[in-house]
Amino acid sequence: MATSSRSPLMVNVLEIFSAEAGMRVTFLGSTSQNGGSPTLYATDRGSLVVRGYRITDPQALADLGEVPSGEADIEIPLELLSFYQAPATHDAATTAEADESAGEGR
Repeated sequence: MATSSRSPLMVNVLEIFSAEAGMRVTFLGSTSQNGGSPTLYATDRGSLVVRGYRITDPQALADLGEVPSGEADIEIPLELLSFYQAPATHDAATTAEADESAGEGR
């Protein structure tokens, strides 16, 4: 069996958070061609969940320092974040500012 030059350990981040009762996740996107890592999800709690590669490089681990219990340092490619779009806010102040800006161009 051939191994790649980068044989990362896959980490299912969803398992880390599954202990928290009731959280739901929605698939946002993936740069994986085979349904694996990396993948980005949104939660119903206003947070993101990533499925990525566990960091195993000794220098990177030294730079990151000790990982608290129940947490993991996960590497994802920057292009994965292109699947995230911040929710629009529609409060009164934002709407008023937008209306004023639109009126300035007339």
